[in-house]
This record gives sequence, structure tokens and C-alpha cells, in this order.
Amino acid sequence: MLQQAKSDNELVRWGRMYRARNGNSSGAHNMAVSAIAKRLILSIWHMLSKKEPYNTEKYDYAVKENQAQQEIKKLLNIPETL
Repeated sequence: MLQQAKSDNELVRWGRMYRARNGNSSGAHNMAVSAIAKRLILSIWHMLSKKEPYNTEKYDYAVKENQAQQEIKKLLNIPETL
């Protein structure tokens, strides 16, 4: 499933990262497929229960990590005032 994905979307990238983190074996592949299925089910449930369209920015962890790093840099550059 992960090898046959034609587009390189967020779920595919996340699944490949998940599989690599767990050893790239067939067991890791099965775990990644299950994790992707869980993410899809939760996303669909949230869309149906809140009646909102899918928002990719909400689940884009790379963007959130970048924002967190930028905020930390801002905090570290604040001069101490007493």
C-alpha cells in the first residue's frame, strides 16, 4: 500500500516515516498501514461530527514543529529586562 501510492501526500509521508521508525520489516509495514487506517477513520469521524471539511494544516505536523521552533527562537532572543 505504501509503495503503490501515486501521490506523495501527508498520509503517505507519515506512513513511510512510521514504517522506517519501526524497522522497515513486513511487520512494520502492517503497523504503518493500521496506523494510517486509524488516522483516516479519526479524520472522517471529526469531519462528520463537526460538519467541517478536511483541513490539512490542522494535521501538518511539520508546520507545527516549524512554528514551535520559531517561537522558541523568539523567546531566546528576548533581552532580559529587570
